[in-house]
Amino acid sequence: MQDINFIKEVVERAFDPFSELPAIYAKKEKMVDEYIERSRKAQQIVAGFTQEQVDKLVKAMAMAIYEHAEELGKMAAEETGMGDPEHKVMKNIGKSTGTWAELKGKPSIGVIRTEEENGVIVLAKPMGVLGCVTPTTNPTITPLVNGMCAVKCANSLVVSPHPRAKNTTMKTVEYMNEAIIAAGGPADLVQCIDKPDVDVSGLLMKKVDIILATGGPDMVKAAYSSGKPAFGVGAGNSQSIVDRGIDFDEAAADIIDGRTFDLGVICAGNQCIHVHEDDYEAMKAACIRAGAYWADDDAEVEKLRNTLFINGALNKAVIGQVPATMGRMAGVPIPEDRAAMIIKASGTDDVLCKEKLTTAIAVMTYKEFDEAVENACTNLYHEGAGHSAVIYSDNDDNILAAAKKLPVGRILVNQPGHAAGGDARFNGLEGTVSLGCGSWGGNSISENLTYHHLMNVSRIAYRHPMPGSDATPEEIFAD
Repeated sequence: MQDINFIKEVVERAFDPFSELPAIYAKKEKMVDEYIERSRKAQQIVAGFTQEQVDKLVKAMAMAIYEHAEELGKMAAEETGMGDPEHKVMKNIGKSTGTWAELKGKPSIGVIRTEEENGVIVLAKPMGVLGCVTPTTNPTITPLVNGMCAVKCANSLVVSPHPRAKNTTMKTVEYMNEAIIAAGGPADLVQCIDKPDVDVSGLLMKKVDIILATGGPDMVKAAYSSGKPAFGVGAGNSQSIVDRGIDFDEAAADIIDGRTFDLGVICAGNQCIHVHEDDYEAMKAACIRAGAYWADDDAEVEKLRNTLFINGALNKAVIGQVPATMGRMAGVPIPEDRAAMIIKASGTDDVLCKEKLTTAIAVMTYKEFDEAVENACTNLYHEGAGHSAVIYSDNDDNILAAAKKLPVGRILVNQPGHAAGGDARFNGLEGTVSLGCGSWGGNSISENLTYHHLMNVSRIAYRHPMPGSDATPEEIFAD
């Protein structure tokens, strides 16, 4: 999730392009046009590359960020002032190696498959120049993963970085471009705008062929209103349903890992725990053993609630902060060694049940499993519909029943919430930095955005009788 004020300005400027003096706006437009012109020239060169040549470029991009993972991770934390530098290094390593492992060997140029059952030959073709507006929370891995997926399909990418993370994103793109050129690719295949602002981001979205909108609902609105095809993602508010009869220590460890990784700035991190009322004390003890501070005293809860949210909106000062820091802000003494704080919510209408991009988790109780699912659905429809949920259970019937009702694109079982972004260590979801939320979240896809979304597809269909083509109407309508 990007800085809220910045995103709102992007949306407003998208509908009011002359919000500044026309001469200043025209200068910005000329700059964006120049980026896109260079990008299109580079894309046209790569459009003639073989699968082997393209894959060589993608591998080189991944290796470049892997080799500079520590530098870029620490740079991102220092520049943005949010998140954990070591976790950002881990993300850089994980996404560079993991994304290449998934893309390696996958066909994306020319004939990609033949459908034997109907005789159709499928070809992949580039989409062209892609545009991406990156968030403060992931200034390295967003251009990396989007760039790798774009180039995998012989596209080019122009990145408009968040102003508060500009230097990190520019350095990331610089390393990728150096690697692309060394691997035989053209200059400017992946570019980063060096003077980003809200006007520039809006102009980029209007002028590229495809938009990758990684941000909250306002960013998606701006992208979908640009007049160009867009892949948007939605807000996160991952619900954690804790079933009965499970190992609470294992569940607590996963939940706290899911919420504290990179100090909670990951949108897929666990946000709200739903635990049976008879298991409340057992879950509380397990979470405390796992490193959490548990707040269920009414006075403490009120202080923390008023610190996390101001007039119903998330307090930007708490994003990516440790519990002790937020405790000092709230006047609640929280030990320095606590990795997360878990706060008892009063019900689904409690503001604590909204997305919290920090190391804070809400907790609610239920009487029956169906009630837990309904409460989770209520929270999601209030914020985060389409994104993710986690079920901690050994009961397959309960898992399937919850999965049928939860309005999300990803239902994880017995793992940290951040694994919704795909991770070979945890699950078989495709690795991504953009988690589609489907119609629930106002998005065009409900799956993890990856390379096969970034290709045009042509089908060669030969004329020949298909099986059953000679069936009579009576045979077709027969039971």
